[in-house]
Amino acid sequence: MMQFESIREIIASRMLHFVDDQGHERPVRVFIGKPAPSAEVRGYECPFQIIGTGSQETRVGFGHDSVQALKPRWFW
Repeated sequence: MMQFESIREIIASRMLHFVDDQGHERPVRVFIGKPAPSAEVRGYECPFQIIGTGSQETRVGFGHDSVQALKPRWFW
C-alpha cells in the first residue's frame, strides 16, 4: 500500500477523469487514509486528498466513528 506522510496509511484510491466545458479530459486521483481517533475532537478523523483539480492539499473528514469519518461533510 502507498504511503503519504500527510495521509499516513492509504486504504483506498481511485482514478477518475474530469471533462471540462471544452471536452478536454484530465486525470483526477483520490486518496483516502485510514480513519483514526482524533486528537482534536471527540470521535474519528479520516485524511483524504484529491489530486488533479482544485486545491491539492490534504483535508480531513470527521465522524462519531471510523465509518462516518470516511464521508466528509462536504459530500452530504
